[in-house]
Formats: sequence, C-alpha cells, structure tokens
Amino acid sequence: MILTISLFSVGLIVVHSVWCFLCPRVSDGVLGKILYLSVSLAAFAYLSNPSPQSQALLNLSFAAIGLRHWWMKTYWLTIRQAVLRFVHKIGKP
Repeated sequence: MILTISLFSVGLIVVHSVWCFLCPRVSDGVLGKILYLSVSLAAFAYLSNPSPQSQALLNLSFAAIGLRHWWMKTYWLTIRQAVLRFVHKIGKP
C-alpha cells in the first residue's frame, strides 16, 4: 500500500516536472529547465527501480530546486538591480 502511494506521488511529480520543462509559460530560464529535467529523470529512475539510491537522487533534485528558489527570492532581485544600475551608468556619456 505504501509503495503504491509512493509510486502514484512520484508519477504526479513526473507529470508536473515534464510540464514545467516543456511549457513555454514557465519562464525559469535555462537553469530552471535543467533542474526540472533532472527532477523528471530522477522520478523516472525511482519509478523504474524504487531503491534508496533513486530516492536520494530525487531528494537531491528537489533540494536543488528549493535552493534555486531561495536564491531567486532572497538575493537575485537586489543583485539584478545593482547590475542594471551599473550597466546604465556605463552606458551614459
């Protein structure tokens, strides 16, 4: 029963990550698309062979997406604004 619930959950993860990878409305950039692709591949690996190694790979892929989300929400806006200010100062005579 637990394995069935786990496989169903991982199947939903596969559907969502493949949708995020292929859908043009999800604008995560190249790195985001690569991370979603890694999640979908790790979930496929877990579906084909539910072992502790494939579970660890799936958890690592989710951690990478979480780390990227934290970085984008915490630091990226301030870094982007500083870079744009610097570029605009260089562009002015």
